[in-house]
Amino acid sequence: MKKHTSGLKALLPALMLSVLLSSCVSTGNDASNVSFQPYHPQKASDTDPQLQVARDAYNRGDYVKTMDTLIELADGGNANAMFSLGSMYEHGDGIHPDLQQAVNYYQKAIQLGNQDAQFNLALMYLNGKGVAKDEAKAFDMLKQLADQGNAEAMYKVSQMILGGIGTQTKLQPALDYLKRSYQKGYAPAASALGYLYLIGNSV
Repeated sequence: MKKHTSGLKALLPALMLSVLLSSCVSTGNDASNVSFQPYHPQKASDTDPQLQVARDAYNRGDYVKTMDTLIELADGGNANAMFSLGSMYEHGDGIHPDLQQAVNYYQKAIQLGNQDAQFNLALMYLNGKGVAKDEAKAFDMLKQLADQGNAEAMYKVSQMILGGIGTQTKLQPALDYLKRSYQKGYAPAASALGYLYLIGNSV
């Protein structure tokens, strides 16, 4: 029994990485990133009704009105509008994709503390999309978000630590970030932890 437990622990990093990858959902945890969201009703820090105007225009397919509204807000210093423009340019939502414009708007939003923009730009560095691929920079950007309490970033950081992507592979820090993500209520982290407890009760 002791030999079996030892063998399981030796395989745990690879097993955890497999579990984490299989638990990814389309909310920005793997190749995907945070999707276009011109209005964030859950964020009381930004209640500008013009963001609702942009969302309504986007939902009815009026991309000219959406862009005009967001550009006006972004020019006035609205970080959520900057993020939304970055996302539209990155994904080609109603406009031709322009990765350089996406990077520019994300960088402006990040300077004003927008976490969604930092998450998306980090994944662009991770994948070499519109910028030179830089896994270490991507890791640092995501770790900064994780240390600020961003549950999605915590989950992504745990993946990267286990995979040795942009950083060294270390089991305990990966577990710590995974547990913190779970404590924040992030569903994929809960699924991954539950499975790990089920297969070995070793975390």
